[in-house]
Amino acid sequence: MSDGSFYALKVRDVMETRPPTLQPDSSICTVARRLRRTGHVWVVDRKQGRKVCGIITEKDLFDLLCPLPEKTYTIATLRPLRLAHIEVVQASEFMVRPVVSCKADDTLEEALAVMEERRVRNIAVMSGDKLEGEISLRSVIEQYVVTSCVRQDAA
Repeated sequence: MSDGSFYALKVRDVMETRPPTLQPDSSICTVARRLRRTGHVWVVDRKQGRKVCGIITEKDLFDLLCPLPEKTYTIATLRPLRLAHIEVVQASEFMVRPVVSCKADDTLEEALAVMEERRVRNIAVMSGDKLEGEISLRSVIEQYVVTSCVRQDAA
């Protein structure tokens, strides 16, 4: 698609409308089980609520599981957020916030620019402070295949 129509698509046409979610008080085991299936999860205020509190990715859990040592400096001891050093009980204790977001009316080009600039694979699609959906690297690739590769294959 050299005419730019792929980049002109609206986020609403590409976004996933049922992103994976869980609550801030979810246990680390609940988070780990969900990440086995989805790779990331949005932390929302309540079960049916859509107010985004944060996001947890496989990388965030990996960082938590890595047993990095404490580092002692002249002025203090640095204790990284690791299970080897502390007890992490809830999702809210290691979720990443604020979340990177866009709006449903943004173009795919704008959303991709945000993803590249912030170096993230998933961004929240927000309506006010409510999670409307998500744009993921996977959904962008899927849309590219549908809109561009199918046309090239047919030619």
